[in-house]
Amino acid sequence: MDVAILTVSDRVSRGEAEDRSGPALAALVLSAGWRVADTRVVADDAAAIAAAVAQWTDAAGGAAPGLVVTTGGTGFGARDVTPEAVAPLLERAAPGLVAAMLAAGLAATPLAALARPVAGVRRRSLVLTLPGSPKGATENLAALLSVLPHAVELVRGGPTAGDATHAKMIKDAAHSHSHSHSHSHHKSHVHVCHHTSDRVDVSEKVEAFGLSSDLDATVANRVRKSAYPLIPFDQALKTVMEHATVLSPRVMKVSDSLAGHILAQDVKAVDPVPGYRASVVDGYAVISSDGPGVYPVSQVQHAGAPDQASDGHILKSGTIARVTTGAMVPEGADAVVMVEDTELVDSSASGEEVNIRILKSAVQKNENIRAIGSDAAVGELILENGSLVSAAGGEVGLLASVGVTDVLAHPHPTISILSTGNELVHYSTPSPLPAPYVRDTNFPSLATAIQAAMPHCTILTSPLVAQDTQDSLYNLLHNAIESQSNVIITTGGVSMGEADMMKSVLERRLGAKIWFGRVLMKPGKPTTFATVEKNGVEKLIFALPGNPVSALVGFYLFVLPALRKMAGYPSPNLQSVLAKVAHSIQLDARPEFYRVHLSLELDSVNGVTRFIAHGTGSQMSSRMLSMRGANALLKLPPATSEKQSLAEGDVVEAFLI
Repeated sequence: MDVAILTVSDRVSRGEAEDRSGPALAALVLSAGWRVADTRVVADDAAAIAAAVAQWTDAAGGAAPGLVVTTGGTGFGARDVTPEAVAPLLERAAPGLVAAMLAAGLAATPLAALARPVAGVRRRSLVLTLPGSPKGATENLAALLSVLPHAVELVRGGPTAGDATHAKMIKDAAHSHSHSHSHSHHKSHVHVCHHTSDRVDVSEKVEAFGLSSDLDATVANRVRKSAYPLIPFDQALKTVMEHATVLSPRVMKVSDSLAGHILAQDVKAVDPVPGYRASVVDGYAVISSDGPGVYPVSQVQHAGAPDQASDGHILKSGTIARVTTGAMVPEGADAVVMVEDTELVDSSASGEEVNIRILKSAVQKNENIRAIGSDAAVGELILENGSLVSAAGGEVGLLASVGVTDVLAHPHPTISILSTGNELVHYSTPSPLPAPYVRDTNFPSLATAIQAAMPHCTILTSPLVAQDTQDSLYNLLHNAIESQSNVIITTGGVSMGEADMMKSVLERRLGAKIWFGRVLMKPGKPTTFATVEKNGVEKLIFALPGNPVSALVGFYLFVLPALRKMAGYPSPNLQSVLAKVAHSIQLDARPEFYRVHLSLELDSVNGVTRFIAHGTGSQMSSRMLSMRGANALLKLPPATSEKQSLAEGDVVEAFLI
């Protein structure tokens, strides 16, 4: 079924606001297996609205979409004129659809009573007017998903159109009633069938409590469609970050091990730098007012040697002192002349300089002298709260230079990594590997990625791989929850197989709260996020798919940003850049994170350096070769009827990994 989507908004049409409702509806349409035929934006103008709708519905040659939906302009505002624009176009009203939309809206909020939806038929198209908010628009459309194909079939067909579909709907409804009734008498076989479609949930509040399957259900009675709504990637990440809280700071020693940590305090200099008047160059300390001429060398001052003034050697007018870079400038001197601006007049038999000619004619006072505290004064702020102590060494060196030996900084999380699956053996198992086993590649891949990104994270290893039984899963998860781990990462057991019990064990046996169980993305659709409370502290649980690529992509997109936030990083999300694709890429129905190798190349046309994205081959979620050499994930949009692929040279966002 083809669907056209019209966004009605003054601000969006002027470019002053982003269209959020149109894309949300498009995602919902695609998840239902339909096609987005066209999308447009118009202002809150009755004539413009009517013209856009009529252009779609009145298209000749069968080009009219089966369904036209508008979003926005259905309230009581002075500019809300969508119902007035659309109603005169309709040839037959559809009050039942209006009632269903109102009921869905009122179930969510009493404010839905202020909506003025219109629905009906024009020519061979069904037209619906939806609210302007993403939440309201998708809730209203979702309420009609099950009946719209039948309705459109009737609108577009002849006298017997829809008979087969109608009969099937009646049969399915009867079967559903009989199915639920028969089970109500047998508590030993109680089982809830969640006959849900793959609709996209764009609700602002994300939670998926109570949707896990019964652990005691037989294989024959298992759930065959996921009860977990699909949520957009951005919404899933937002949910994760809301639960990732910054770890309490600790006192840490200033050393190389401080690199990678975020400071939890403003740091001020304890000592001045330099702590004495220091020479910037190798040369001669002079009294600037003496001017050029020949002077005897009365003393020598090397770096690290004490000032000779304590022995009465104060530099007097008419004399100079030889000094090295970093040496204390003798008391009495007010400038240093570099050795290049001098020449030797005579020397002693032992090779010591006796008299030196100063060639420079205008020596400035304090020339080539670093004053006490000129780099950092006592009490001067040198690093702010929230600063990263980088591995480049600059911050550690700065702290050491001003006498700071301890700082308050955020620790890095402690992490448990658990692999699951009857088929798994340790990744170090030598060849030949007997069937039907596979090496556990998820643990070493995830551990390596964690250590590379955040080397001070502590990884707790389990000596066992969880078997595909609820007791085995429970024992390993329970031990991880009881441990010092802040974060638990599991791989496998989150899809729809009969052995996939991760969600159910987490929720039903360990009391975890599952916030989402599916994400509209490829790879990693079954990615699950949960939390569990232990001793008043919330622990994060990332249940990633078992396919190696899905697990690693899920780590970079969800786990790593959470780890960074917990470690106090002010900007924890993955850094992204815009990159040109080096070749065409076929788009998927779901948004896809496509593994690529980014390189910097010079654009020969305009001389600008750009990021170029080269694919890593087949993107199957089980193919680890697609991660070889990958240093970025392209965020590809879902396919539409207008755009099925990216062409060479198209520019997309790339997340750096």
